[in-house]
Amino acid sequence: MTSTIETTDKPERILIEDDDDEETMREIMTHMLTAAGYECRVAETPTKTLEILDSGERIDLVCCGVTEWADDSFRSMIGKTASRTVPAIVSSATFEPSLMMKMLGMGCYDFLFRPFTREHLVFAVRRALQHRRLKLENLYLRDRLRLGSGIEIPLNLLVSGSMDK
Repeated sequence: MTSTIETTDKPERILIEDDDDEETMREIMTHMLTAAGYECRVAETPTKTLEILDSGERIDLVCCGVTEWADDSFRSMIGKTASRTVPAIVSSATFEPSLMMKMLGMGCYDFLFRPFTREHLVFAVRRALQHRRLKLENLYLRDRLRLGSGIEIPLNLLVSGSMDK
């Protein structure tokens, strides 16, 4: 079992993705979250996001825009993050509550309408990461009590973030 000290001493790693036209948005989000003490990794396209998630690289949270994602690839990304206890926060400049409900229904942890403030972003990230920590703790305790985690991925890989293929 991986020690919780190993995982909590490192800053949480956030994957920030937005389409090619939104380089400024990626830079702003990276700056806001880095200033708040998080480590950021940037992806320019949904394809790159999926590659990073498949690579086994440690990612604790995904923040992405919704405009470039097709339904099937978005479902695939949400499936990858949910199965690895990695929450996803989605944002959009389009004020459509139906879009927000659709994304949340697909499994996103939270949805932010743009423009958002630094406080809104950091608050959403902190809540999502707290939710992740509680979920991992719950899985760990269920495993210790031999109740089973209900997932097929070994718990030590979930906690360490090193997902081997």
